[in-house]
Amino acid sequence: MLHLYVVDRSAESRNRVVDRIHSYLESAIKDIEVMPRVQVKPLSLEEVRFHGAPDICVLGPGVADQEITDIAKLKKIYPNSAFLVCTTSRLENLSSIEQIARQGADDTLSERTSAAEFLQKIVLLAKRVSSHASGTLVVVDSGKGGVGVTSTVAALGECLAREGKRTLLVDFDGESQDLTRFLQVRPFVNENLQFLLDGSRPITAEFVDQCVTQVWEDEENLFCLSPIPDREAFYNPASSVIRSFISVFQFLDEAFDCILIDLAGVRGPLEKAIHRLADTHLFVLSNDPAALYASAARMKSLQESLAHGGELIVADVTAPLALSRSLLRDEFCRAARIEPERFIRDSIPYSKDVRRWPGSGASPFTLGKSDFSSSIESLAVKLFPEIAPSERKLPDVYGVVTKFAAKLKASRLQVQKSEKAEQLLTGKARLTLPTPTTETSEDSAPLYVSQSQEKPEGKVVNAETDPTAEKQKDRDFDDLISGASLH
Repeated sequence: MLHLYVVDRSAESRNRVVDRIHSYLESAIKDIEVMPRVQVKPLSLEEVRFHGAPDICVLGPGVADQEITDIAKLKKIYPNSAFLVCTTSRLENLSSIEQIARQGADDTLSERTSAAEFLQKIVLLAKRVSSHASGTLVVVDSGKGGVGVTSTVAALGECLAREGKRTLLVDFDGESQDLTRFLQVRPFVNENLQFLLDGSRPITAEFVDQCVTQVWEDEENLFCLSPIPDREAFYNPASSVIRSFISVFQFLDEAFDCILIDLAGVRGPLEKAIHRLADTHLFVLSNDPAALYASAARMKSLQESLAHGGELIVADVTAPLALSRSLLRDEFCRAARIEPERFIRDSIPYSKDVRRWPGSGASPFTLGKSDFSSSIESLAVKLFPEIAPSERKLPDVYGVVTKFAAKLKASRLQVQKSEKAEQLLTGKARLTLPTPTTETSEDSAPLYVSQSQEKPEGKVVNAETDPTAEKQKDRDFDDLISGASLH
């Protein structure tokens, strides 16, 4: 969200400027959905020093018209803010503009400025004064569902978190919440985010932080943003919901090193706005021939969004009994008109173990085999070259134990079934054996032999360590079984 102050000498003049700005923001201009929400606050010259610095400070015509040096005084109070000065016809000559610029103003707003020109000024000024740390926003998309987008997002998120990257997974599937439910991250429906988009709460860093949830207690670098139900406002370019989403992502971009977005079939103005914000576009491609046409058509439709910037990476997921990688690359590059260099070095292999991750609470990176994990690591290095294998540390004991514990948890049910079957078989064997007798006679040997028995020499021998005693124990046990079978 952009914070904009309107400063002028009289309340009447401030209100006129505020109404003018609101008319600009509500105008039906193409691509206005990419504009973040703007909070406008009118202030007098005396109230300025009691408020924090805004992103942009708009000075009404009364400031420059009556005392132009007040611009320099306000600039000292807000040195890091951009200043936009409203001018009248008397101040629109070149000499007056030069004096306004000398006082520290960044741009002017004349009476003939259109809505499109004003929004252009706002975007440029906001980028110029922005000094916040920025993460990497990665949009993960595909031509059709079921090719592995959600699995790739979850696996890549855990891999980056292990490398020390503060990572956020964003689920846009408002109907089924697949990413959120598969990882067992509650709440599945994000009411706090819905309050922000509806305007019930202001979009601030504190309220945005309440929308994200830590995925695992023992992993402090991995978080998830669960979705809200699908709404018609997502498909309306003039809706303020899309602009509110952009404002939320501005706060998230400052708080995380990497944001992985699972679009989950989102289309329309919201999808275009997210692609324009993205630093990297990760396209998941399946080697299934049935998905080739849909993937090529989807890639062509993304060309407009890719023209606004951002790197394109194609991650191909291999499945058995499908197209070879060389044939897939040749056909897809020819149909979608992209370069082969867009493909990752190692394709993501098919893994049966990955099919067990939905609803398990673990990610495919943990459950998958080593070749699957290696391909995800290669993809992570493509996004963040600073975590290349030559620079990474060896896996620590914690990582090995965590992976083993996840696999053990996934197979717990099978272990319990095996133990129950073993107990049942043991109980049946006990029922078939006769009750041991403790009576002995001169002509018969005892059924059980003590582990410690005397030899003629008078020495005490342990049956567990003496080979002769161990053999005698085995013979006695065989005699016991033979006697049971006779009964």
